This record gives sequence, C-alpha cells and structure tokens, in this order.
Amino acid sequence: SIDWLAEKTASGTLYSYYDPRTGAALDSQESSAAYGMVAQIGAALGNEFLTGNALTQLKKHQNADSQSPFYGGFGYNNNAYSYDNLQALLGLVYNK
Repeated sequence: SIDWLAEKTASGTLYSYYDPRTGAALDSQESSAAYGMVAQIGAALGNEFLTGNALTQLKKHQNADSQSPFYGGFGYNNNAYSYDNLQALLGLVYNK
C-alpha cells in the first residue's frame, strides 16, 4: 500500500476515488487533504521520499493569488473546505 501511495503521490496522480477491485481511478479529482494526509503518513513512517513528494504536490494546490480571499490557503472555485485546509496545514507541519 505504501509503495502504491508513493507512486501515485510522486506522479501527482493521487485521485479521490478508485475501483476497489481493479485499483483503476474513477475520477481525476485531487485534494489538498489527501496530499496533507500522505505527508503525515510519510512522516510517521520516516519515509522522506513519500513526505517530500506529498508536500510538493500539496504546495501546487495552495492558492497563490494575492487578490484571492483564499490566498495562502487551499480554496478552489470560490469554495474553501475546512477539512481540506486543516489536513493540508497538518501536512505542512512536516515541511523542512
């Protein structure tokens, strides 16, 4: 499971929904919460590869528009979800 997670995270293809029988992605939606949780898992395992790749992907989801009310956070399409933001912030704790 960790190898699969590391592969998906490193390639930036960790999606929200997979077929439990085949492992095929059933959507193409990514989540800052998912990458934040992977950073936490990697840190708990002492897996710097997993943690580093999760943080790289997580930062791609961080809002960089200084004119946006979500600037610095993890809001999308005029929506910000507390779960996405909180998991992302917990993941960022492991940013070195």
